[in-house]
Amino acid sequence: LQGRSPGMSLDSLMKHDLYAVWQSKELMHLFEFIKDYNTGAGTHRVYVVGADMQNADGIYDVFDYCKKRNIPLAGITDHDLQLTADLGKGEKYNFKKLPAEDKQRIKETIRSFQECFDRLSKDTTVTATDEFTEALQDFTIVRQCFENETAGIFKWIKYRNEMLAQNVLWAEKNMARGRGVVFIAHNGHIADASMSTGKYIKQA
Repeated sequence: LQGRSPGMSLDSLMKHDLYAVWQSKELMHLFEFIKDYNTGAGTHRVYVVGADMQNADGIYDVFDYCKKRNIPLAGITDHDLQLTADLGKGEKYNFKKLPAEDKQRIKETIRSFQECFDRLSKDTTVTATDEFTEALQDFTIVRQCFENETAGIFKWIKYRNEMLAQNVLWAEKNMARGRGVVFIAHNGHIADASMSTGKYIKQA
């Protein structure tokens, strides 16, 4: 099992990081099988990549990426990162009920990182690296989490599936690289109905 948080255990993932519907023995066994397979897979490793914008923890990876490259991040505090990472976390999360100051800090944090990536994108020696591509995708999903929380319900349904399709296609292009992708999701996403992820993938 390949992830960006090497210290995370499968038990922790199943109990705390996945929605209840995914906390099953079957999924646990699948992860264990992939982990065992990857031990001797060499360059043919299987990657498990989150594609839905329901977790903004990637903001920490984005922060680390910028910090390692000595990119100025003045004004971004641990509290700002935590506020941003919490976007959409848990079924009871409600962005609209946050204090105005917290909402503003989240907006400013996302704006600051956007400016960082805008500057980095001008350097082709940087944009050609896998590290940049992955950090940018981490930030893209964080930004999607924010936009998802601030969208109206009808826009939210369309937006979520459009972004989910883009993220699946990103994984196919940048991680699978021709080896194929298995997309696991609720039937409502996979179906060929109007505004479904499956529909948007076919249209791409």
